[in-house]
Amino acid sequence: MTRRSTNIEEYPHSDYDEEIVLGRLIMSPEFLDEVQLKPTDFYHVSHQKIFRAAKELVSEGQEFNYITLKDWLEKSGELELVGGLRYISDLARTARVGSDTYIASCAEIVRRKSIERSIIDFGFRVQTITSDASLGSDEKRALLSKLFTDLEDGVDTSGERWLADHVSELADLIEAGEFKPRDGIPTPFPTLNKITGGLPPGLICIAGRPGDGKSVSALEFVLNASGKGSAVPGLVTMEMDGSEVARRALARQSEVDQDEWGRLDEPSKRKVMSAADKLKSGKVIIEDRGNLKVSDIVSKIRRWKRRYNCGLVAIDYLQLLNPDSAGETRAREIAVMTRQLKLVSLELKIPVIILSQLNRSGEGRPSLRNLRESGAIEQDCDIVLGLWREDTEEGSGTKSSRMQRLKGKQIEPATKEDGEPDKVTLSVLKNRNGPVGRDIKLLFWGQYFKFAEEAPAYMEEDFVPLNQRDMSWIDEFNNQGGYGDHD
Repeated sequence: MTRRSTNIEEYPHSDYDEEIVLGRLIMSPEFLDEVQLKPTDFYHVSHQKIFRAAKELVSEGQEFNYITLKDWLEKSGELELVGGLRYISDLARTARVGSDTYIASCAEIVRRKSIERSIIDFGFRVQTITSDASLGSDEKRALLSKLFTDLEDGVDTSGERWLADHVSELADLIEAGEFKPRDGIPTPFPTLNKITGGLPPGLICIAGRPGDGKSVSALEFVLNASGKGSAVPGLVTMEMDGSEVARRALARQSEVDQDEWGRLDEPSKRKVMSAADKLKSGKVIIEDRGNLKVSDIVSKIRRWKRRYNCGLVAIDYLQLLNPDSAGETRAREIAVMTRQLKLVSLELKIPVIILSQLNRSGEGRPSLRNLRESGAIEQDCDIVLGLWREDTEEGSGTKSSRMQRLKGKQIEPATKEDGEPDKVTLSVLKNRNGPVGRDIKLLFWGQYFKFAEEAPAYMEEDFVPLNQRDMSWIDEFNNQGGYGDHD
């Protein structure tokens, strides 16, 4: 290839990482959506041409693979310039190397090397201009000014937009009568939907102490989202395997205790089979490996979005996640992980639900300060919901019931012996775009792993001030004589 004209022997670059990235693109073109690279980020001209071919084929709506790449390079007369068919075949063979996370790290190395080369180029140009005796001071200033402008022009500005553009879009929607103030994914609980407008894109936390039903609530949110439109919900569980999730889902859907499945009468068996058919007709994707790093989950969420149009992801639970690298403290590791999950939720415009433990200290109604190990959860999350049992409040006389359940390794709230559901409260501890401090009363059927709202609560939003009400009935009443004459 052609060496750049500088006084250093070699620019920063990595042949290995460039080849790994291009090889994966040839075999898995959908990976193009995940690499934030430009053709000029590649050091070798041949690699630039191959990447440019990939971008142009995809932008033209054509399929990108080994055959279409060969045809495109032949038509442009560049096939031999990139090394011919043999080199393309060699690149394709490198696609077998590494996971998606590893390939993404290779792409990041390619990008960083490109930045390093740009900085070196900039330094050489500054030196050339300032040492040129034939240039006057004004000419040097003008050339340096242009040089700084060119460097800034290389900065990614894809996220920049004028406020006026956003306002124009809102005004168009309002004028057309199509504006929806909040239109998130519906939850299983009507009152929560009224408070939050459904689950919006962003990071959402459901926090609770051991035994308060976090895992069951996550499954409720996921199953409720299944079948709501074309978006597919996903569940990442590090506490249960997929078969356990399936048993819980089937018990919830059929409302038949799984302990009875081995000796069902015909009506109960029909209920279970009908529930199974309904669950099979829906789409829920499950990842049940227990040793995942946060970068693995981020890559998986991107893949689910691309392949299945994933619209919601629940992660059970945050404290079991492994960081990509060790931090100074566990709180720092949690902070880095919540930030990564927040960024991918905003990038893909989907709600990502994380379950989190609460500190055992301070029984009863939780607050944000009870979030375990990190204030970053409070900072990064758009919505924080606290799940708790009223029988653990101070002075209730029944706090020991929690400890009895925990000692018996009962991981979810127990159903009362008479078959009546247990009572659990869901508190809105943070709501970035709405009211906070609301408590939603829930019922829990332990044998079915099922939550339901006890009764939709009265909402302040439903209250209409007197000066906004239709009071015409008063005039009509008075015109008809009112209550008549009184002594």
